[in-house]
Amino acid sequence: MGADIHELSTTAFVDMYRGHGDVLDAWSAISLAKKPIVAAVQGLALGGGCELAMMCDVIYAAENAKFGQPEIKLGIILRLVKAVGKAKAMELILSGNMVCR
Repeated sequence: MGADIHELSTTAFVDMYRGHGDVLDAWSAISLAKKPIVAAVQGLALGGGCELAMMCDVIYAAENAKFGQPEIKLGIILRLVKAVGKAKAMELILSGNMVCR
């Protein structure tokens, strides 16, 4: 799963939203699930993968798991503050760094 960040930088938000409505609908279903949702992350969870993991109730991260929001550099962010708190979100937003397990 993932998106081409360079492609996103030249795409208007409305076009991106229209082109990914089915994905957004599926993600809404995940966030509204009544049963706990568990994510297992091995390797990189960047951008959409990180967003998907943050929607889950529990995240199991392998030793090599890395989480990041490279779209920060484009000004695109959704759930980060809710997931990690304002201070950590600001650190990630202002630096563009990844969080390693």
